[in-house]
Amino acid sequence: MIYITGDTHGSPTRFSEESLPHSIQWTKKDTLIVCGDFGYLFSGNSQEERLLRELGTRPYTIAFVDGTHENYQLLDAYPPVRWNGGVARRIRRNIFHMTRGQIFKIEGHTLFAMGGGYTADRARRDEGLDWWPQEMPSAWEYRQALKSLDRYDRKVDYIVTHAAPETVMRQLSGDYEGEKELNDFLQWVKNNVTYRKWYFGRLHMDVEMDDNLYAMFLTVRELTTGEVVL
Repeated sequence: MIYITGDTHGSPTRFSEESLPHSIQWTKKDTLIVCGDFGYLFSGNSQEERLLRELGTRPYTIAFVDGTHENYQLLDAYPPVRWNGGVARRIRRNIFHMTRGQIFKIEGHTLFAMGGGYTADRARRDEGLDWWPQEMPSAWEYRQALKSLDRYDRKVDYIVTHAAPETVMRQLSGDYEGEKELNDFLQWVKNNVTYRKWYFGRLHMDVEMDDNLYAMFLTVRELTTGEVVL
């Protein structure tokens, strides 16, 4: 089975048995996807290393798109690998970063992944310490995403992003100007790509929306049905 949840932000508890009681039954056939801000590669300290080492012992697979609160220097240190038909970075034996604009095939389902987002409070942060310019997609990454979608005739089963389409941001968020380029791109995807369900984590809320969009945070859903399992 494929499950999906929202931002985990490197929390020591988000993958605990208390937070994920169903996970004690998951096996190597199961996958949990995180909609950005994975956060277990941020400071690069010993606590994060211990958490990653423990997550690396789980029998199931953990996959994530990147969000705003990632250390892109740490992420880029992991070489790209082929994984389920797309390009990913293998962080641990069972932990994968799904790189931007790639389409993956998991359990027979096609999944378009597009990370990225904008740190709205970057003026209070330090570049290269707690925010990174790579958080927003490059022109090359947008082109790669379009090429991937065209190879699949602009039809995928599921879309997983951190950011949201522009119409969603206009409806639910008052501060997204710095992210608008990415939001506009995702709006183009929404208008031009056929999909079954779309999951994103940017807004830290759990809401089922029109057009089969799901804002994700603490809830865990089954990917194909959208049903809440936790």
